[in-house]
Amino acid sequence: MHDLIRSVFLVDDNPADNFYHSIVIKKTGFDGDIVTLLNGEDLINELKDILLTKRELPDLIFMDINMPRMSAWDVLDELRLMQEEYPIDVCIFLLTTSRSYSDVRKSKDYPMVKKLINKPIGEQDFVSAINAKLHL
Repeated sequence: MHDLIRSVFLVDDNPADNFYHSIVIKKTGFDGDIVTLLNGEDLINELKDILLTKRELPDLIFMDINMPRMSAWDVLDELRLMQEEYPIDVCIFLLTTSRSYSDVRKSKDYPMVKKLINKPIGEQDFVSAINAKLHL
């Protein structure tokens, strides 16, 4: 199952969270690429570069909701605009420390958001994300 998922992006302004989450993901046996980014602006720039150079988009994106410069909601709005020009088919999992009802409700406005996950990511969260991507 892991061989169908080749790349994962971790987007969180806390480098320690990115480090911990990458360890958890590797413990599941995942041996693909893990790219860590510290803010939503970096994610948008990386995705634009991928699209312009016709490389493959990441299979899974785990993104913290509350980040400086660009929150996850700002990123999702930007991705929605980018979809008018580029085919963007990504599975996004939003990370939060406090699951508020308004975040759950708001996430449903973005089809690319598959689920909200309470931080930290666990091994089962990663396996569930793979299943969501593969529609299992």
